[in-house]
Amino acid sequence: APYVNFGDIQNTGVEASVSYHGVASQDLHYDITGTITHYTNEVTSLPAGIQYYDNFTNAGSNRIGAFTRIEPGHAVGEFFGYKVIGYFKDAADVAKSPQQSGAAPGEFKYADVNGSGAITDSDRTWIGNPNPKFTYGLNLSLTWKHFDFSAFFYGSYGNDIFNYIKYWIDFPQVFEGNVSKDLIQNSWSPSNLNPKYPQITNNGNFSNSATVNSWYVENGSYLRLKSLNIGYSISPQILKRIGVDKLRIYVQGANLFTLTKYTGLDPELQGSNLGDQTNFGIDLGNYPANQKNYNVGINLTF
Repeated sequence: APYVNFGDIQNTGVEASVSYHGVASQDLHYDITGTITHYTNEVTSLPAGIQYYDNFTNAGSNRIGAFTRIEPGHAVGEFFGYKVIGYFKDAADVAKSPQQSGAAPGEFKYADVNGSGAITDSDRTWIGNPNPKFTYGLNLSLTWKHFDFSAFFYGSYGNDIFNYIKYWIDFPQVFEGNVSKDLIQNSWSPSNLNPKYPQITNNGNFSNSATVNSWYVENGSYLRLKSLNIGYSISPQILKRIGVDKLRIYVQGANLFTLTKYTGLDPELQGSNLGDQTNFGIDLGNYPANQKNYNVGINLTF
């Protein structure tokens, strides 16, 4: 079906920036600038007769279903699926739990949201939000005699990421290819009932790799040192003797560290290949933007 504009959304938010310019001494000057941005997004209405819209993408989500749902009262891009409450421990646990297709020891146990005694499509629920509570940045700059220093920090807080890479590397039943290096050690077994991964199997079904669930959703908050620069400018009195106006030697680094609990390659998820504005915060294996980069250079002005 073609893309169309339908429904209404409302965005409200605030952005603040505070700067301080300080002079510690005749030779020491510094500047500090902090920024913070907060917004709230909400779908306010859909066309008459449409209660919600399961938002499929063109990038593989048809393998396990729509990642997100568009529904009034919720934000654009919210993840929607089954809530994983653990793994089935044994056959007795399967027998006493709500009826679930593919249920077996070591498989995902889903929450019976509507209390019907069976896990059905009606038990899908909201499992994460890619919209951050706020984003923030911090710029620091300092000059001392002929030295200069600058740093830029940037971060996001309160957003979730749907780590779809898990589908490809944590389920051998999907494709016979490379898997996570700790898959065998951290998969479910009768002696490891609360592991990182479900049981290893060649049987793909509703209780493991065949549907969207909260196991894929991770905390996407992060703080990154985006850039760091240190420079030294040769005294103008010395440069005049050789006919040079300015000579600055510098070293700089980019993405020197990232603080995050996200297990994927890059929580910033730049360059999404989804091709739409209603599915985001989904890690499809985009090339990461967090490579460390070091440069040494000279600025020379005659």
